[in-house]
Amino acid sequence: MAEDELLKTRNSRDLWIAVGVSLFAATAFYFSTKATLHDLDYTNQIASALLHGQLGLREKPPDWLNEMIPWKGRYYSAFPLGAVLSMLPVALLRNTGLIQSFPGHVLTAFIAGLCVYFFFQLAKAFKGDWNSS
Repeated sequence: MAEDELLKTRNSRDLWIAVGVSLFAATAFYFSTKATLHDLDYTNQIASALLHGQLGLREKPPDWLNEMIPWKGRYYSAFPLGAVLSMLPVALLRNTGLIQSFPGHVLTAFIAGLCVYFFFQLAKAFKGDWNSS
């Protein structure tokens, strides 16, 4: 029984270490990079169109969105459907007015933190022992 408690305590501690390291990585990434290229939101614009029942944009996109493909009076994204679908939550927040502009800087920091968490857990799954006791 004491062995089960020790294992639970160790797993709980490992989880909090992974979360802490991930939050640190996300914060460090956020503050160490500049928020540039926020206007290059191809997938977000197509995701917003999807929310309105459209597969493409009706209006000609700005010139800096040069990867939009014109076809039969509409403009479509060159990116895969999965990339567009991953932006649906952001497009929904934007359409409801909860956010005003594309939060690319925040999203990249969040993804950096998730990557650190994932690799931390992956190392643990392959028997990486961070607490040599």
